[in-house]
Amino acid sequence: MPTPTYRSINLAATLLGIDRRLCIVILIVAFLIFRHFTFLSALVVFALLWSGAYWLTKHDPELVGIVPRALAQRNVYDPGKTTNKKTKF
Repeated sequence: MPTPTYRSINLAATLLGIDRRLCIVILIVAFLIFRHFTFLSALVVFALLWSGAYWLTKHDPELVGIVPRALAQRNVYDPGKTTNKKTKF
């Protein structure tokens, strides 16, 4: 008899419909905006950031984890980057 696999194991952890890490960052940014500016500006910033994160989570939830890991890696070899400035024509 095969072992049952539950759907909740494979779902991304979300808060307010977006990835939980993005949600925490958005809440912190909105709070900092609220502390320095008005409540309305914090609400606008929260709505804009949340809508972008919601779109990203719905279209590609794995991208939230891929981008930070890719940015953390250093470039070892970039064939499009030329380091030799002494070129002869």
